[in-house]
Amino acid sequence: MSSHLLIVHGYRASVRAHWFPWLEREAESVGATVTRVVLPDAMAPDAAAWRSSVAEALGAARGPGRLVVVAHSLGCVTALRAVAATGTRVDGAVLVSGFVEPLPALPALDAFLGEDPGAVIAEAGPHLGAVHVVRSDDDPFVPASATDALASALGAPVDVVPGGRHFLASEGFTELPAVGRLVRSLL
Repeated sequence: MSSHLLIVHGYRASVRAHWFPWLEREAESVGATVTRVVLPDAMAPDAAAWRSSVAEALGAARGPGRLVVVAHSLGCVTALRAVAATGTRVDGAVLVSGFVEPLPALPALDAFLGEDPGAVIAEAGPHLGAVHVVRSDDDPFVPASATDALASALGAPVDVVPGGRHFLASEGFTELPAVGRLVRSLL
């Protein structure tokens, strides 16, 4: 029975960026099927279009094996919304630099987040198995408090990667072993 990993990128990113190709290879090396979800218009994201893309991928991936979702940054709230909308059971999730509240550094995303960020967590939570949250101690975009609040609301442990910034390739992150270890434990 094969496990399936969905990788959900974030704002201004693509499935070919950062540590996503590396994570795909890592998961495939332990026999998982991997889908890197392509989100439309990453430079000017539309919440409904992004949710629809992830919802479609969730539906295609759900089978007899385990389903694990890894999401980064704005992809985290997108994945949670898609899980809530579809009711798809996700056996494990790793949320990297996630948030559901407005960010002082990125006010352009406020409309994407919507009125009630807590509702996203409340609606997605019952459909989630083990959840892990990963953040750095020096993220220039997502304050640690925002990621910690997400983790707390989900009852998830937080793994802190010192000096990880926002885990972008431009910051030296083309691999992310902390996430790889978590994914292997969930598959």
